[in-house]
Parts: sequence; C-alpha cells; structure tokens
Amino acid sequence: MERIVPLILAFNDIISEITINGKRFRKIIRNNGVKVERYTVILKRESSVQIAIVLENNRVIKLDGIPKIFVSLPLVETANIDLPFVINSKNLEPTKERDFLLDTSENREILDQAFELYIELLSDLSYRQIKGST
Repeated sequence: MERIVPLILAFNDIISEITINGKRFRKIIRNNGVKVERYTVILKRESSVQIAIVLENNRVIKLDGIPKIFVSLPLVETANIDLPFVINSKNLEPTKERDFLLDTSENREILDQAFELYIELLSDLSYRQIKGST
C-alpha cells in the first residue's frame, strides 16, 4: 500500500497527507512533480487526463505491483497491466466492482490520449536531460 500512496497524493488535489499504521505521508509540490518520502511523481496532464511516472533517487522505478489505472483512486486489479506509466482520469468508466475499465469508446479515447501524453513526457524528459548536460 505504501508504494501507491505517492500516486494517490499526486493525483488528488484535495488530499495532502495520508497516515497508514501511524506513519504519515505528506506531499510536497515541486517544479518537476510531487515529492512523497523518497519518491518523486512526475506528472503530465492534458484536460482531464493525467499520466505519471515514479522516480526514486532520480531513477524511474518499475511499477510492478502498482495499479496502472486510477479513477481518482486506484483500480487495484490493474496492477498486472504491463505499462511503464500510470493513468488517472475522473472521466474513465470503471466496472461496478472498480476492478477494471468498461469497454467504451470514451475509455478508449482517454487511453489513446494517455499514450500520447506518455510520448510527450518522454520527449520533455529527454530535452531536460540534454539541456542539463550541455
């Protein structure tokens, strides 16, 4: 659960901290994303769709065991999807059980938009890396 907390905090403007078993997690908003403990969540947003990657010590971490689709909160059963980023949109339509997404044209459009955002995020990060090394 602790590995999901940075994403929950990054995706939700209303929630600023979460306590789990007496341990408090607070978000700190930075230029390059949201910092929670040792993790930094890098966000890319367009209208109602957000995508995120997670860094630890300035390195992208694998998202093994982390839900890849959020509708404000995680759809837990999406942890086994093999994606290098996490998607969040309040406009996604989950199943009644909130375990996956319904097969709708709106969901497909949002997913397409998320992949486009991921490509843009990679480009942004590459540009920053090149600019920072010159």
